[in-house]
Amino acid sequence: MSSGQYHVLPIDFTDRTVLKIRWVSPATIEIETTNNLGKDLRTEHFASINANWTAFTPSDKDDQSHAHTPIHLETRQSLNQPPQIFAVDAATGAIRLVVDPNPRLLSDYKIGRIERLSGTLPTGQQWIGQLIYPADYTPGMKYPLVIQSVYGPATFGAEEFTLQGDWGDGGVGLGPSPVACYLGQLLATRGIAVLTLKVLHAAQGVKEAADRQVAFEGLAQQLSDSGLADKNKIAVVGFSRNGCWVDYTLAHSSFPFAAAIAALRSQLLAVSAWQLA
Repeated sequence: MSSGQYHVLPIDFTDRTVLKIRWVSPATIEIETTNNLGKDLRTEHFASINANWTAFTPSDKDDQSHAHTPIHLETRQSLNQPPQIFAVDAATGAIRLVVDPNPRLLSDYKIGRIERLSGTLPTGQQWIGQLIYPADYTPGMKYPLVIQSVYGPATFGAEEFTLQGDWGDGGVGLGPSPVACYLGQLLATRGIAVLTLKVLHAAQGVKEAADRQVAFEGLAQQLSDSGLADKNKIAVVGFSRNGCWVDYTLAHSSFPFAAAIAALRSQLLAVSAWQLA
């Protein structure tokens, strides 16, 4: 507010992501949050009583009145646009930017462009990927490439901005990353392309690892053939189960991977050395 006055709501945002904030009335606010994995959806309500904000549980009548709220707040973002909070007029559809939490992120820092990829492996399995281009990408130049292996549902998250790369059930926004070896944009700012790769409907056991080997080799070769990646500077990275697939690939593949990290829950096994710079 222009007066500089504010009130602190009795809500804990630790390990929570705000999805939506809505003024239900001049003295009532509704806040929707999830955990950092995009699960455990919560809707909490707060009312101003004698200038003090307190939590309350709305009645069915209150819930019905929410549908007629003229103005509500929405968080909007995309793969290449950090989240911003807008006020939306439900009647006219008009929107106005209310809060930009990171107004200088794109202007003061080098951020690699992100795009979604998909295809079919020689085994017939589908794969999807999220590619972060080097921040100073120049068409025609070949760059080092890091393939970040993930698993999860047969999709990536919604059009969600992330600095680390979508790593399974969804991204982690501006971070920090819960998986230290998945660096995403930190590598892109250093002239390295990053592909977050997911193989859909993977088999179990040894067949699962063999399918991942085919995926690592196939995508490394594809991005090399496309002119983006330098075939002599391609690395694979995996955490937990993905780390086992990285280990299997290194033991069985003839592809000249320059480096790899298999990060297990109980230990960090660095195979080879980073030689990507």
